[in-house]
Amino acid sequence: MKYIIPKEITILKHKIKVIHVRTLDDKFGLFDPVKNEIKIAQYALSNGKEVVLSPIQIFHTFWHEVFHVFQWFYEGEYNEGQSQIYAGFMLEILDAMNEINKDKNK
Repeated sequence: MKYIIPKEITILKHKIKVIHVRTLDDKFGLFDPVKNEIKIAQYALSNGKEVVLSPIQIFHTFWHEVFHVFQWFYEGEYNEGQSQIYAGFMLEILDAMNEINKDKNK
């Protein structure tokens, strides 16, 4: 599956920029509701060393932060567990759709 992350999304007429950064302090991603930005790290620190994040980790992080955007506009707060599991559900749905498209193109 090809993991495509947009440079910008629109939620409730708010344009949210998606920015790739080298690292974030102890995080893979961050949603900033003041700046309307999602930041996604390309590397994480492990035992003081930078480790490159895999494409699936980065894509999962994107969806995790998108669900934080939804939560923010719905409740004005975040739920880490909910964002994490919904992001995982989203990846499974996208994988299933990709498999269906592969079968159609045979």
